[in-house]
Amino acid sequence: MRSILLLAIFLCSSVAYAADCDINQSDRDAITFPPVVEFGEGEDATGYRTVEAVEGEAELHVVSSYEGSGRVTVRRRDRPIVLVLASYEASRWQVVVDDGAKLQRVLLVGHKPGQRATGLTDDIPVEAVKGTSGGQPWQQVTPSGRTTYVTQNFLTAIAEIRCLTGFVETSYQRGYDLGDTFVVPLSGRAIGPVIEHAEIPRINPPYDAAAQLLAYEQAIADAPVELQGSMQLIVDLMRDGKFPVFVPTSKTAEDPSPVAELKPMFFPGAADALVLQEGVTKCEGRQALAIIGTEGPETVECSWGDQWYALGAGGDVVSDSWDDDVIVAGTGDDIFDAGWGNDVMIVPADWGDDVIDKTCHGSTMSKSDAERLGWDFPFKSFIVFGDGIEAAKFAWKDRTTLYYAPTDDYLTLAEDCFNFVFAGAGELPERPKR
Repeated sequence: MRSILLLAIFLCSSVAYAADCDINQSDRDAITFPPVVEFGEGEDATGYRTVEAVEGEAELHVVSSYEGSGRVTVRRRDRPIVLVLASYEASRWQVVVDDGAKLQRVLLVGHKPGQRATGLTDDIPVEAVKGTSGGQPWQQVTPSGRTTYVTQNFLTAIAEIRCLTGFVETSYQRGYDLGDTFVVPLSGRAIGPVIEHAEIPRINPPYDAAAQLLAYEQAIADAPVELQGSMQLIVDLMRDGKFPVFVPTSKTAEDPSPVAELKPMFFPGAADALVLQEGVTKCEGRQALAIIGTEGPETVECSWGDQWYALGAGGDVVSDSWDDDVIVAGTGDDIFDAGWGNDVMIVPADWGDDVIDKTCHGSTMSKSDAERLGWDFPFKSFIVFGDGIEAAKFAWKDRTTLYYAPTDDYLTLAEDCFNFVFAGAGELPERPKR
């Protein structure tokens, strides 16, 4: 959850500003960054620093934190230092100036009033200002390191700070939590690229629907036999225009701040199969799987990865935290928590009394992205009713419970972020209002 907060929070460094520091798009476009990204001493003290000292009378070092009130140690440098401390919340920064360090000026930038700094001698000027807006690069730990994604809000903040101080920053670093520890200048190891325009699409697969449908058909033949019927159902729905040929991308470890794009749907091969065992099965460490159930009751937990679940006749419990999954319900009374991501639930005839839960954050596509990508569905996740299930014979028992009279089956939907698709004709009756 903490990493999600770091991905979702902007640092709104804020307030009344000098007239000549009213930042516009051309100011943001003019921002350039060093080719090296560096990470600080603390887990959340991340940012960058320039390879060579910036020309000028002093070095500018920027420290930002959402909750603020951090502890900042200023190390000795050959040049004087201008220090910017930026936070969203009201802050009482604690500054420690090492012997020999030449701290020339401190600028406090905050969204909320009450920005203060302690630990400074009287000869160090401290100025509190309000800027226009601000941000921070997004970052995510990946298996191979970290990547910094530069947002428009962050560009605004940096352009404004450069304008207010008259310098280009020698280092920038940021944290989130109250009282985070920082060291100026930023230290750390150089890894990872910088994506300077995170709003520009970076994933551009060839959206060739005909070729992709042929690829799906070929993949079905190599898939576990338990999943081949469900895969063929999805492909048939694609050909009928009821299901998208390409599905939305989700956040991944490699790309924590992706622009909305589409990708081919994951179809597993037979070598990816994992047969469930009695008790609790965890598929940690396996990124892409076909998970095959048995006739008995089973519990399975997958933390991440694109999975296909083919469940049996027992009452099963599935908890899947992340990424894009397809869950083919069995005939028992099942509980499914699809978690985050873009998910597909396939409901066969005689499914029993099932509960479907899901994290609906990020479940819709923005209007501009939908138009750009040709996405014609309200949501990014689907519930698919298989052959022989008639839409007209459903009824809502209440806001969350669907009843299917011909087989006396129930479907409880804990959240409302699915498109409903039928292999046959028709649509569900309108859901009761809250």
